[in-house]
Amino acid sequence: MAMSGNVSVIPESRLFASEPDPRWFGNPRNPADVKAQGWTNENWLKSRFHFNFAEYSEGPSSFGVLRVMNDDLVQGERGFGEHPHRDMEIMTFIVDGYLTHKDSMGTEETLGRGSVQFMTAGTGIYHSEHNLSKEPLRFIQCWVVPRSRGLKPHYGSAAGNEELTGARRDQWCHLVSDVMGSMTTPVKINQDCNVFVTELSAGVASKALAIGKDRQAYLLCMEGEIKLAGQDLQRHDAAEIKGPFELEVLSGKSGAYLLVFEMALTRDAPHAAHRRQASHEQILERIHGNLYSIVGEAVDEIKLEEQKWSKPEMVKRIVGYIFKAAKAPEFLQKQWQEVSKTLVHNAMGSYMAACGEKPWFYQLGLGNAFTSAVWELVQARGASRVHYQDVQDFTVREFESYLDKSLLTKAVWDATELTFPKNELIRGKVFKAVHNTYHPVLEELLADRRPADDARKVETFTRRWMESSMTRAWSAIEDAENVLQAQTVVRLFQNLIAPFGEGHEYTCIPSMLVEQIGRPPRNWKFLKTAVNKMFEDWRKVQDASQPAKRRRKGGGVPEPAEPVEPRSPPAQEEEEVDVPEEEEEMNPPEEEELGEHVNGVNGSAKDEVLEDEEEEAELKDLEMNDDEPNGGDEAQVEDNGHPECTSANDCLGTPADGLVRHMIEGEDGDVYCEACWHSFLFHNPDLEGQWEDGDMAGTAYTAPDAPDAPDAPDEPGSSGLAWNGAD
Repeated sequence: MAMSGNVSVIPESRLFASEPDPRWFGNPRNPADVKAQGWTNENWLKSRFHFNFAEYSEGPSSFGVLRVMNDDLVQGERGFGEHPHRDMEIMTFIVDGYLTHKDSMGTEETLGRGSVQFMTAGTGIYHSEHNLSKEPLRFIQCWVVPRSRGLKPHYGSAAGNEELTGARRDQWCHLVSDVMGSMTTPVKINQDCNVFVTELSAGVASKALAIGKDRQAYLLCMEGEIKLAGQDLQRHDAAEIKGPFELEVLSGKSGAYLLVFEMALTRDAPHAAHRRQASHEQILERIHGNLYSIVGEAVDEIKLEEQKWSKPEMVKRIVGYIFKAAKAPEFLQKQWQEVSKTLVHNAMGSYMAACGEKPWFYQLGLGNAFTSAVWELVQARGASRVHYQDVQDFTVREFESYLDKSLLTKAVWDATELTFPKNELIRGKVFKAVHNTYHPVLEELLADRRPADDARKVETFTRRWMESSMTRAWSAIEDAENVLQAQTVVRLFQNLIAPFGEGHEYTCIPSMLVEQIGRPPRNWKFLKTAVNKMFEDWRKVQDASQPAKRRRKGGGVPEPAEPVEPRSPPAQEEEEVDVPEEEEEMNPPEEEELGEHVNGVNGSAKDEVLEDEEEEAELKDLEMNDDEPNGGDEAQVEDNGHPECTSANDCLGTPADGLVRHMIEGEDGDVYCEACWHSFLFHNPDLEGQWEDGDMAGTAYTAPDAPDAPDAPDEPGSSGLAWNGAD
């Protein structure tokens, strides 16, 4: 920054250039050939920020009462979708092209070069700004902090007609003044701030513009070039001026178009020389203002889905959930990743409690809103060198992960309810087993680097998920042999494939596995094949059981985590819901609170299940009758498992099972019942163990009739994918 007496020059290179994704503001993607469209920039928008704004926070926060000055270049047929503002005086100066304005007060007009529009946002106003022509549009948008909050919203403009053009030709035109002052100007605002504009011909010296004592000014060279206090300024350059000072400029060969904001002197000047750290209240004020803009743009995409709340009410509620979570003062001391995780989880708790059953809940993208809040909190620490893109990527992933997990929970619960509609106790136990085995099975599959196409991966995931979850469920349910019959398990996984109905695209099969090939149909033939195979393996495990013996202590294989009992969601209210910093299990809704809508589609699989009589008859043919695993009173699985098994409550076996000790490089590890150990070997054939009791005590354990490479993806042709194996 060049300084000369009372003048500090800010060259264009010191400004922050922002080129945001067009979809953030309701625009289509950028065209492949921008030159053919007559564009002058690769992106739809290039905005030069003079002060901290959006993703930029490393510069000055303001200059006096001038909070925002954004120099925007908008390409043809693009613009800013409807979004809200409040408690700000907003002025827009059109430099080139045509700007079309619409707002919530019913105003609609198009303004050209030399025009100015202004808004008192006050208690709240919605507006959109578009370039409807095919030619580029350039305008300067400026925000001035009003002297008071809660003002009545107001809009006005001054067209760049011959009168206004003549008033600024080679002289200073007083364009904006204080509404409480005595000056007569085209624009009046609620602050002690004046705006002057001049358009100088080539080589013309302007008349002096007096900047009084205890006053200051911010000058922008919009076009051309000038010499000011012995310093050269070109297009996009700016200058800070401290009074008393006589502002005189000399235009260059191409003339000059200048904009000057004059106001009371504050301690904020000069530009970023000794920037004060913002208070917590100021940080929260910025967060609140940014959230209103970003959430308003996001809501615009789904507002037609909401039947009860108006758009302003939707924005107010959603901003409230995020803002309330962001107010925690401890965020200013946390690492930025922890800030992101905690803010998302805390805000989503109350947001989901109040809006989780809304048809638009899973459609509304709030990743950028959360990013904005996290970025302000992180930058408030002053010492962070983290890049904005890193914060955005991490925060958006946290938000989308939360949505994915909550939707998966609802889907698993709905599928379980469809399968076990009459028994709440069984439904809860099956839900736990199915839900709590999903992610471990997926992580195991993703860790397997052996080549396999997507169809085989879908088969492998489904088979492992079925085996793992149903083994848990079997050990947890009384009279399991009658509850978890073959046709019931097939029906359950059919419902998991299409939990919201065959016509709805959502499936509990991981999206990363089916995004290229699509999900299997509900009547996927592979399910029956996998169920038959699973029951056959269970019989082999049961037949191989031996008498029990006490085990010795040791350390080794960690057992699966204890499932979490499903519970009802938070009450439908707007109070903040505390969420621990550590990630919690997602919980299913109670039956009476289940919504009809998922992701905007009114769908349920119940009618399809009841109407599919032919499929019901085929499923009944799968009953094992006398050949069911653990059939008969003597072989019935006990709920408590083996008392000596390290798996404890997750034990898959019975007190009659033999015990196997895990051997770790020749050292004794934990002891497990044979049923659990056989299950471990099924997923990790490299484990070593030896019999702990019975006639084989002390000898190496060998699984009876162990299937060959059970973890390998199924061979081609096992189900006729994809997805030709549907019945």
